Amino acid sequence: MSIEYISKQCYDLNIQKLILLHIIKLSYISIFDISIVYLPNISLLTQQVRKKEVKMKKKKLSPVLRLLIKSFLIITAGIITLLFVVEPYRMTGNEMSPYVKDGDLCIFYKLEKIHINDVVLYETDNGETKVGRVAAYSGQTIDFTDNGEYLTDGYFPAEENPYDTYVSDSSENTYPLKLDEDEVFILNDFRQLTSDSREYGPVKIEKIKGKLLFLMRRRGF
Repeated sequence: MSIEYISKQCYDLNIQKLILLHIIKLSYISIFDISIVYLPNISLLTQQVRKKEVKMKKKKLSPVLRLLIKSFLIITAGIITLLFVVEPYRMTGNEMSPYVKDGDLCIFYKLEKIHINDVVLYETDNGETKVGRVAAYSGQTIDFTDNGEYLTDGYFPAEENPYDTYVSDSSENTYPLKLDEDEVFILNDFRQLTSDSREYGPVKIEKIKGKLLFLMRRRGF
């Protein structure tokens, strides 16, 4: 192997080393430059996120304010329910005994259609609020016999506990009585008390405030 060849090889090796060092130097500078450019931006973004978190914490409602808002929503929902969905009524008297007794708290549902034999809350023409049972519905004909019975469209109704049902002496109704399409005929369960449609006449459907949903029995009865 000649000296000239060896010298050429050493020269080439030195050149490669220089090139490699130059590449490393350039890479270091590039990485340094990138860190200089992006690190301040990352710090700025972090500060902005922290500021937003502080603002969100400041916007959180206090416990007292949250309680007031919840109370307002509950009260509003209760008022809407009482106005449009249900109506409570405490029974007075024994006109609906034994099904509904004096002192019972009744809850009437306003959004359901009325049917025969439903217990309803209604208003008379003189503004009195009463509870009664629907005996005849729109378009039907009701009549009474001398034996204490009543008929709907010529048939005796199927009652669980039939009671003697007589007409009221003070009534201006004439029987048989055909109801208009917007009327119902209401009877008390305690039939000896004739303070129902036998005295007041048929009740307009618009005067019915609701159908009995459930009742809470007064203790001691």
